[in-house]
Amino acid sequence: MRRRSGMSLIELVVVISMIGLLVALILPAIHGAREAARRAACKSNLHQIGIALTGYSSNHGVYPGIDESYSVMTRLLPHLDRATLYNSMNFSLSILYMDGLDSNQTAMRSVVSAFLCPSDDTRAVTYAPSNYPSNWGSGVLISLQSPSGPFSVAGARSAISNAQIRDGLQSTVGVSEMLIGVAGLRRDKKRSVFYLPLSVSDREQFDGFVQECGHIASDEASLDGLIKASSWVIAEFGITQYNHNLNPNNFTCKHDGYDRQGAWTASSSHEDGVNSLFMDGHVQFIRSNVNLSVWRGISTIAGGEIVPLADH
Repeated sequence: MRRRSGMSLIELVVVISMIGLLVALILPAIHGAREAARRAACKSNLHQIGIALTGYSSNHGVYPGIDESYSVMTRLLPHLDRATLYNSMNFSLSILYMDGLDSNQTAMRSVVSAFLCPSDDTRAVTYAPSNYPSNWGSGVLISLQSPSGPFSVAGARSAISNAQIRDGLQSTVGVSEMLIGVAGLRRDKKRSVFYLPLSVSDREQFDGFVQECGHIASDEASLDGLIKASSWVIAEFGITQYNHNLNPNNFTCKHDGYDRQGAWTASSSHEDGVNSLFMDGHVQFIRSNVNLSVWRGISTIAGGEIVPLADH
């Protein structure tokens, strides 16, 4: 009898199905491993920034402040082995004006790898972006009123020292994450900036604003033109500054006419949360569903909150 060679059609279909099943099982594992590596790299970047903050504080006795132009991150460059880049910047000119922008173009287009989270693959912005904004605290801010976070603002209060962080370095967030925004009319819960024509001048109005932002009809609400996290240089809400007015990965909403009173929300591509750097240098992953009072409590330097760390 002649022996048959090769596979029958049924056998071939079974083999292909098994290969397909194996691929379907392996690919999510590969993706999960890659994201775990990216998340670890993102956490490592925040550790570096934490070391830089400690180094700055040791050298100056206070933490870096925010002036009308330059972010906290610009002041940390010498402590991140980027002294040459720092020395190339002309801090005597404000980047709010064209002469300052022109003078600092090269620096503003220089990518600093320590400021980029590998989990965020969006890079389509004019200047070199940063995924790590500094914390401005939470609540209502009137005019040049000082923020409740750990960084000072020119004209509002003097630079902050360790002694002034009375809630404890281990209980106060300094830096968290923010996804780079998208230009144009694309609507994205974590990347877009939505516009709410509401006034925010007292606690009652603030509560109403935050509640409406958290449940905004994103397919109908007006979009603001600001591109989030689009520069590591520019000291501006939504670019290098954020607040704890809403839980991580919720909407970002701009107030009518006064940026400081918006909900500038932390965000990431990690599953269900963001990495946050505390002022003592430790980095912790905080879930998107963290209790809002806890999230706001860890944003302030002297709010007197008793923060249950296990709830993060």
